[in-house]
Parts: sequence; C-alpha cells; structure tokens
Amino acid sequence: MLYVFDVDGTLSFNGTEINEMINEMIIESIKKLEQYSNQIAFASARPIRDLLPIIPAFTDNHLLIDGNGSIVQMKNNTSNEK
Repeated sequence: MLYVFDVDGTLSFNGTEINEMINEMIIESIKKLEQYSNQIAFASARPIRDLLPIIPAFTDNHLLIDGNGSIVQMKNNTSNEK
C-alpha cells in the first residue's frame, strides 16, 4: 500500500521539523509501516530542497512530491513530466 504524508501543517507545524513533541513517535510509526512492505511518500507545496531538512530520516528511496504535485523525486531522480 502507498501512504502519502502531507508535511506542511500535518507532520510539521513550524516548517522546519516534524512536530518535536511527537517526533519520535511519528518517525517510529512511519518506519513500522515500511517494515510491512508499504511504500511511503511525502508531499509538500515547498520545493524538494526545502522538504528534505524536515524529513531527514526519510530522504533515501522515498517518493517526494513538491510544488503541489508538479515535481516528483524518487531515488534521487527528479521529474516534472506529467
């Protein structure tokens, strides 16, 4: 199954990190989803370069969607083709 997490206003409320009060619990829960062969993606209106510092535990081999879907990065390959 594919789980897509919105970052801005859902995982991060300050725009710089996953909510610090529940950071560890969120990261552990997302990693547990991966252990059960689920695919994880992160979506944001911000550019991917600004998204990466917010999700440092999930920067490798994850689907990243920025610009409200205009650009997608998977395994460090970026595409804006529709």
